[in-house]
Amino acid sequence: MRFDDGDVLKLIPLCHNDGSKSFMVKTNFFYNNVRMVYDTGDMLNRAYFISRKREDKKGTFGVVHLCGAEKMDTGQIGIVKLGNTLFRKVMEQYDDNANRWDLNGCYPNLHIRKTNTGTPYPSFDKSYMTYGPTLDVIDPVKWQSLNIDDFISKYGIEKHWHVVDSETGGLLSEIKREMREKQLEELGI
Repeated sequence: MRFDDGDVLKLIPLCHNDGSKSFMVKTNFFYNNVRMVYDTGDMLNRAYFISRKREDKKGTFGVVHLCGAEKMDTGQIGIVKLGNTLFRKVMEQYDDNANRWDLNGCYPNLHIRKTNTGTPYPSFDKSYMTYGPTLDVIDPVKWQSLNIDDFISKYGIEKHWHVVDSETGGLLSEIKREMREKQLEELGI
């Protein structure tokens, strides 16, 4: 789900296939102007550090935090990507007010303030958090759309391995080969 300047996002938990909940999930990503591929493991993180040293870089690697949100003005529910600035703002408030984060009745609201910086990346420095009690009950069918396991399965590295490997000139295959060789060496094979 995309957000824009002036949006207010009610942050809500993500669900997992096993019935557990997560407030936020850290992922590495690869973006190639066509698609974004996520990885909750270490593969894209390793690829990022190797690709930084190469001249023929293709695509962008990075880290985002995924969380569930409801746009307060439209009621749209979805998974949003929080970069470093918004993540820090959320976590600063969480650290200071953890006792107020009752996800059954008092939801944290993220107020988006997006300013143009003259670069391809906007600034979210003026965004801020508030808390508000809510009587809203999230429709279980809509909440199921916030299943992070299904999201990662659909947009994850396992499904899009060949795309990322091809875009990076075989970098993922190279990493996998090195990992396999190390395991064989540890086993004495």
